[in-house]
Amino acid sequence: MSMMNLHQLDHYGNSKPQVIKLNGTIHEVPVVILIDSGASHNFISQGLVRKMNWNVEDTCSMSIKLGDGSCSKTKGTCRDLEIDMEGMKVVVDVQLFELGCVDVVLGIEWLRTLGDMIVNWKKHTMSFWYNKQWVTMRGIEGRLNMMDTLHSVICKPKKNGIAGRKEEEEKTTCGVLQTLKVDQSEALEHLLSLCAVVFQDPVGLPPKRRKEHTIVLKEGAGAINVRPNVYWIGMKNTIQEFVRACDICQRQKYLTSSPGGLLQPLPIPDRVWEDLSMDFITGLPKSKGYEAILVVVDRLSKYVHFVPLKHPYTAKVIAETFVREVVRLHGIPLSIVSDRDPIFMSNFWKELFKLQGTKLKMSTTYHPETDGQTEVVNRCLETYLRCFITDQPKTWSNWISWAEYWFNTSYHASTGQTPYEVVYGRVPPVITRWVKGETRVEAVQKELEDRDEALRQLREQLQRAQDRMAQLANRKRCDRKFEVGEWVFVKLRAHRQQSVVCRINAKLAARYYGPYPILTRVGAVAYKLKLPAGSRVHPVFHVSLLKKAVGTYQEEEELPELEGEQGTLI
Repeated sequence: MSMMNLHQLDHYGNSKPQVIKLNGTIHEVPVVILIDSGASHNFISQGLVRKMNWNVEDTCSMSIKLGDGSCSKTKGTCRDLEIDMEGMKVVVDVQLFELGCVDVVLGIEWLRTLGDMIVNWKKHTMSFWYNKQWVTMRGIEGRLNMMDTLHSVICKPKKNGIAGRKEEEEKTTCGVLQTLKVDQSEALEHLLSLCAVVFQDPVGLPPKRRKEHTIVLKEGAGAINVRPNVYWIGMKNTIQEFVRACDICQRQKYLTSSPGGLLQPLPIPDRVWEDLSMDFITGLPKSKGYEAILVVVDRLSKYVHFVPLKHPYTAKVIAETFVREVVRLHGIPLSIVSDRDPIFMSNFWKELFKLQGTKLKMSTTYHPETDGQTEVVNRCLETYLRCFITDQPKTWSNWISWAEYWFNTSYHASTGQTPYEVVYGRVPPVITRWVKGETRVEAVQKELEDRDEALRQLREQLQRAQDRMAQLANRKRCDRKFEVGEWVFVKLRAHRQQSVVCRINAKLAARYYGPYPILTRVGAVAYKLKLPAGSRVHPVFHVSLLKKAVGTYQEEEELPELEGEQGTLI
């Protein structure tokens, strides 16, 4: 056959009927395949074959008749070329030809080997029986970029047909190719093959040239503004939100803001020795068998009792001591403020005072500031003992009574008088004094009036002191609030977990645990959290120990179990 037809080739870009475009590979090289029922033979791009250096068999040139009536010639044959189309492998003989924007054309020469077929040219599908199975091939739509393959810039341009279309697209994309003669096309093809690396995607820095080209900046020019290229609208807010939601940062970073929760003073009692606060001072050297001190403070008069204790002491022992030293003198209190010491948390202690009608008020977890008054009394007592028994620390029990008398007869700025004067209604007696003569007792009415006036002035002084204390304390605090259902991280004391939590290094332990959801609000500055089942940590925490969790979390984190060797809370 001396004349072969390729009348559909110049119309492939418009997705005309009887043409199907496919993507395939030849020796793992991506190619664009055109199935044309109007082409008599199979063809392959001459530039592609030379670029990949495939074997070409010299055969007699054959004339190709294009759809526009023009003729061209083939330039050899590739025998037994394996083509992979959507997993289907075929072996065909192809003629070398300038195809333009496709790499392979499969014509009737290949189609007649398939036998019966079902073809839908409109939907670009064809189905046939191949290798004992039914195969369906689907074509692709749309025009192909003229610069996608090497041969798309070396074909011979014409005014009509495919060459005319190539010339129009080349002028639009690069504007440098002009109408070339046949010999010029071959010379350009050879030049492009030598510089094929230019058309490859860069994989590193530009190579060193014999002459480096640089751009000389104008004198005084500033730095290049890269913001339009690397900055998008809202980038700062996006980065800040990403950092805030970082789970590791929320667990490990410390807070630089002021402690959360404004100061909420305890209500001022109405009568002396009706509302008390209690605490223990432990870790003292043994003195006559005593190793601890029970501190009891009247919240209204500031009157105190210091009771030495011997180890071991239980809730029953403390209750008997409390009755002997406090109840027998002042009666049953209405409320007792304390921390969460194991003694105060025991069932015996709770049940005993529940039957007596006394309300036990516990501080939140790891927040001793709740009972700040008792903490101040402890500090004053320790200072007093240091002044007298620094050289003989084991004699502190000899001075505990004098320390109590000193504290109760000292002037308090918050009340404007001494605790002794508040409780007993008179100035505390001086140890040594000189009396000129005796004084007569005034009428009972006058004494009651003076007593009421003293209590009134006392409450005014305490209220003024509380207001001043809250004002000063709130200067370094912020009002932090959470809503019920919010997720928060909780801060635990690392030194309280050394004996119960196995850690590689307590110094570098996590600052926060959780997050956990808030169940309810307790008072103005405390929240109750939903801790994991079996947790031995009290679920009520002061707001200063909580930090809002940013992001979405589920109930899966475990809280360290704070349990001592004897099973008691620490």
